[in-house]
Amino acid sequence: MFRLTLLQTNGSRKSCRYIIDRSPYLIGRNEQCDLTFASRSVSRKHCKITFNDTDVLIQDLGSRNGTVVEGELIEAGVPKPLSHHDHLKIGKYTFRVSIRDQATGKPYRFKPTDLSTLSGPPVVSADTSKGAAQLLVELDELASDLGRSQGSASPLLRRSAATDEPENASDPIRATETQQDDQALPTSSGQSADGDDPSTDRLDVSGADTESDSSVSRKIPDHLRPKRPQNSQSAASAALRNLFIR
Repeated sequence: MFRLTLLQTNGSRKSCRYIIDRSPYLIGRNEQCDLTFASRSVSRKHCKITFNDTDVLIQDLGSRNGTVVEGELIEAGVPKPLSHHDHLKIGKYTFRVSIRDQATGKPYRFKPTDLSTLSGPPVVSADTSKGAAQLLVELDELASDLGRSQGSASPLLRRSAATDEPENASDPIRATETQQDDQALPTSSGQSADGDDPSTDRLDVSGADTESDSSVSRKIPDHLRPKRPQNSQSAASAALRNLFIR
C-alpha cells in the first residue's frame, strides 16, 4: 500500500500538501471533486489519480488545457504511470507528487516491464499472420498473371510437362491419324505403300503400248506395209534417194 501526497509549488497555496487517501481522486473546478480550484484554467473535472497495491496512475478527463507530467502533455483518457517526485501541471498550477511505501517508507518509482526478459516465443496476432498469408496469395496470383501475359509457363508447369507422355499417347484418335499418314508416305527405298516398284509400273505401260502398236501393224495388209531395208547399205541408199527426190 502507498502513502500519496501532492505538494503545490506555485500560486496562493504554494507549499500546501494534499493527502490522496482515496481512489479515484478527482481534481477540478467542480465542488464534487476531491481537490478543487476556482481558476478558469482548471476544467470542471480536469483529471483523476488512481492507485492500487502496485501502481499509481493519473488520467486526463478531457480537460481544455490538458494535464502535463514531467513536461509531457498526456493523452486524454489514457492512464499515465506516476513515480515518486514526478512534477505535474494542472491548469496554471504545478505540483510535486510523493509516493512512498506505507510500511517501509521507501519511495516508489515506476519500472516499465522489459519484454525481452519474458520467456516463451513471441506472440503474433492473428490479424498479422492473416495479412501475411493474404500477401503471399496475392503475390502468387500476380506471378501467374505475368507468366500468362508473357506466354511462358511457370517452372512447376514446365517440370510437369517434361515428365508427361507425348501428346499422341494421350490422344488415341490423333495417334491413329498420325500412323495412317506415316503409312501413306513413300518409303526410303523408293517403293510404294503396296510394295510395288514404280519402275515396274513404267515398264508395264511401255509394254502395253508396244503390244497395241504390234496389233495395229498386224491389221495392215502386207503389200501396203513399207518395205524395210535389208541391211545397212540398203538403208543408206534409201536415205540418199529420198534426199535428192525432195
